[in-house]
Amino acid sequence: MSFARLLAPWLFACAGALLAGRAATSPPEPPPLPDWGWSAALETGVGYRDNLLLSSTAEERSGFLHAAAELLLLRVPGRGLEASFFLQTEGRRFWSGRTVHQEASAWLQGEPAWRPARGWKWSLPVSAYYDDRVLDVSDTDVERLIAETRLAGVLGGPQVRWDFADRWHVETQVAGDRVRHEDGVNDAEVIRGLFRIGWRPAPAWEGKVSLWQRERAYARRVQYSAAGRPLLGTRLRFAETEGEMSVAFRWGPGERWRTTGRLGGRRLGDNGSGYFGHREWRWEQQLEWSDDRWKIRAEAGLRGLRFGVQTVGLGIAPPARRRTELSGSLRAERHLAGDWSLIAFFSREHVRSNDPLGAYRVNEGLLALRRGWER
Repeated sequence: MSFARLLAPWLFACAGALLAGRAATSPPEPPPLPDWGWSAALETGVGYRDNLLLSSTAEERSGFLHAAAELLLLRVPGRGLEASFFLQTEGRRFWSGRTVHQEASAWLQGEPAWRPARGWKWSLPVSAYYDDRVLDVSDTDVERLIAETRLAGVLGGPQVRWDFADRWHVETQVAGDRVRHEDGVNDAEVIRGLFRIGWRPAPAWEGKVSLWQRERAYARRVQYSAAGRPLLGTRLRFAETEGEMSVAFRWGPGERWRTTGRLGGRRLGDNGSGYFGHREWRWEQQLEWSDDRWKIRAEAGLRGLRFGVQTVGLGIAPPARRRTELSGSLRAERHLAGDWSLIAFFSREHVRSNDPLGAYRVNEGLLALRRGWER
């Protein structure tokens, strides 16, 4: 018998023992991550609003029953095609309202995305929305107008993001929006473009500068003269330019504190006499604190508008129409047990104007119970 034939059984035995030892000492492989994650939540509660019509003289007060639902589906990034779907609905029933009995809104968004190379993300956000509520549409109307508005629309367009130089990113998007109102008068088509540059100097800091350009073409509305008279045979178009600078910061143990500040401005012009044209500036600040049981968020905002052609009052040189809006809110969420939590919310809005009919205040309070699920 040759030496090799005598050595072979011993080599196989040693190899088997070595593999068995490695199998016994190596840790088990973790279970594969699911391709999809999801979360859902339901809310129900009661609240009170003291000015349903946003009126300066005919305030209408009522309690209301509140219900809301949310659903989020998310495909785990890094596995080829990414995708997310988000649905949010909310409804309120006013049991003492004489003019306004209910309001409802819904928002559905899907966003498939693809990463063709490191640092690049191509996506196609598409949204559908519905809104039925009392709105102050004085910004784009002939005169101060508060109306119960029912509208639906679809918005979508390609978006590209490029992360470069480790701390910088750029986003661009071109999108179209088709809006349909129940009365048909304000039906419009909107083309919009977005350019945004972001900077993250540290993990807890992020700053962004955004620029939007919008073109809104109405199907039926006509232009107006500088004196506020309709010009028959014309079609009204708006051009909007909007800019915003935002800074977000997190700090404290476990980054329990978070704040985001925004400062922006907008200029709107029409294709006629400029009767609807105005300039707007705004400031918003959000502060949030959370721990294992509590999540508290406070928000404040200030917004000012000044019209170029529209005036208020009579006389040889009446003043230009102006408006200032001050808003604030406080939301506290307390985790109870399991998937349940209790929510208390209060908001206040105060609008001032040199048009006496354009000034009003509205306060709202809400107490709701929320249950969430997550995987």
